[in-house]
Amino acid sequence: MNVAKRLVDFSILFVIAISFLLQAGIVLASSPFTSEFNGYAKECLEKSNGVGLAIGVIDHENVFSQTYGYRSIEQGKKLSPDPDTLFAIGSLTKSFTSTALGLLVDRGLVQFDDPVRKYLRDFRLPDNGLAERVTVADLLSHRVGLPSNDNLWYSTSFDRQTLYQKLQFLDINPKTIGKFQYSNLMYMVAGLLTEKVLNASPNSSHLKWEEFVQTDLLTKLGMNHTHVFFSDIESIENKAYPFSFDEQSKNIIRIPFKNDNVVAPAGSIFSTVNDMLKWLKLQINRGKLNGSSFISDTTFNSLMKGRGSIETQPRLSALVKSLFGSDSITYALGWYIVESGPRQLVFHLGGVDGYLSFIVYSPSEKIGVVALTNSTQFSPNFLAIDLLNRMRGHKTKLAIEKVLSRSKANTVSSEEQTKFKIGSNISEVRPWLGRFLHGAYGDISVVEKSDAKLIWTYQSKQYEMLPMGEKGRFKLRTKSPMLGASVIEFMHEGGIYLLKWYPSETEYPIVFKKSEHLR
Repeated sequence: MNVAKRLVDFSILFVIAISFLLQAGIVLASSPFTSEFNGYAKECLEKSNGVGLAIGVIDHENVFSQTYGYRSIEQGKKLSPDPDTLFAIGSLTKSFTSTALGLLVDRGLVQFDDPVRKYLRDFRLPDNGLAERVTVADLLSHRVGLPSNDNLWYSTSFDRQTLYQKLQFLDINPKTIGKFQYSNLMYMVAGLLTEKVLNASPNSSHLKWEEFVQTDLLTKLGMNHTHVFFSDIESIENKAYPFSFDEQSKNIIRIPFKNDNVVAPAGSIFSTVNDMLKWLKLQINRGKLNGSSFISDTTFNSLMKGRGSIETQPRLSALVKSLFGSDSITYALGWYIVESGPRQLVFHLGGVDGYLSFIVYSPSEKIGVVALTNSTQFSPNFLAIDLLNRMRGHKTKLAIEKVLSRSKANTVSSEEQTKFKIGSNISEVRPWLGRFLHGAYGDISVVEKSDAKLIWTYQSKQYEMLPMGEKGRFKLRTKSPMLGASVIEFMHEGGIYLLKWYPSETEYPIVFKKSEHLR
């Protein structure tokens, strides 16, 4: 057979194949990662002092991915990421936890509307009546009314069981009972509940939440580069290292990996863009895997049912509105739901020390984007939405301005720090110096140093307290993204000296009572 005849035969076969695909309704999409977008993404990354970025896209059955920047820039070596590079996905983990429980719902072992105490009889909150009413769905949709209390796990060495026992000593925000109040601790409880259900049988193999997610979700979905156990990460070569940006030195700095295994069901998973595209595909296909039901239609619908508006958390609500331009935003079971014009969008944000992540998809259009970064300075949210809009035929190009404003808002600059009048109101708070106690957190001590500085000590860690120019209000001098947002306020109420710790200026306070004076 001569070359010309081979070419003719190949052309005929190619035309037949294309005709078949068109008749079947299958469209061969072109990659959205054009040279123009790639240049735009690099510009966003560089202008925001980001380090690395991996983006994946699904357009019906077509899958594309692209990486930018570096997974590591240490010791003079700049190593580029690829689609199989590991990133921490933070709270994107929550959809895995809710889906894992969904599998147990399909097996008839649990129901989303069941009371938590049906499975965890020792589940306790400050309000016993509330603890009796809380359902599995309430845990997964952040409707318990428990303020975040993230410092209880982030800034301590408590193990998971100890944290669980301390829930009864935390304050409930009465304004958010039955309404949206984001809580990583309640997802930790969901993980414990999963284990209780799995191990209810006398012949059970005592599976942990991590093992169940690994075997029944990740392995079955072919997510072979995804890890639930933090201990697995150290030995893996192809991983993105966590970075932050130091405002004082104006340098990108490598920061330590944060082991969040104590609240693993809320945000411990490390994954890759290629693997997360498999997860995204499962969602777009409504729980179907290779044409068969991986999750039943009924359970999938329950997972995606909005359970309440997020307007009870104004700061988060404002961020999400800036992303989508919509006020109609609810939280389902591990997912946010946005009613955007005639279409619905499903998404989630993630963030742990040195990593930010974002996933979004349009169920009706069968398109979606996942973005992973290894820097807390560069937020991929707006860039991912920009890419999603391009796939829908809308060219917005708003990411650079949004990314830069988001990065600036996350940072307490050296200029802002000089506005604090160190020592200006220390004399006014001397009566509050001493040790303060809380039933869950333990004790905090506040002492005055000889150089007229106040020092806060908690869990053997010390931080200087910076006066905010208002009587009795301070911030902590720290690079910790969690503690750095804290506001400390001293008060005297009913003859008792109090220390109110606001995890952020808008959050419900953790109230410590003074126990003794320290000199």
